Amino acid sequence: MVLIGVFIDLLLPALPSATGWLRPVYHAAGTLLTGFATGLYIAPGLGKGPRDGMMLGIAARTGWSVRRVRTVIELTVLVLGWALGATIGLGTIVFALGSGPATQWGLRVFGVRVGNER
Repeated sequence: MVLIGVFIDLLLPALPSATGWLRPVYHAAGTLLTGFATGLYIAPGLGKGPRDGMMLGIAARTGWSVRRVRTVIELTVLVLGWALGATIGLGTIVFALGSGPATQWGLRVFGVRVGNER
């Protein structure tokens, strides 16, 4: 957790502000980076968070792809957040629809196969 703050302090001055045309680029890059990072820590067995464990368990039990399971989980969270009064913007939608494919891609990059994948 400490390193997250350190890297944010170091990188924020070097990155351009996420305005205009950079905004959707940052959304897409963040979603892809999240999928890559998920594969990076799950593949070597460095632990899974609650959402990751649920995603992998459902995929293994149902035979569904990680892409489908993760997308359903994120869309469920999106709807519940909206029902509780949260606002939904472009980044929320991009992440909810893109995190499933990005996570499956990240797991494949590191050799993890779950569900009906070959």
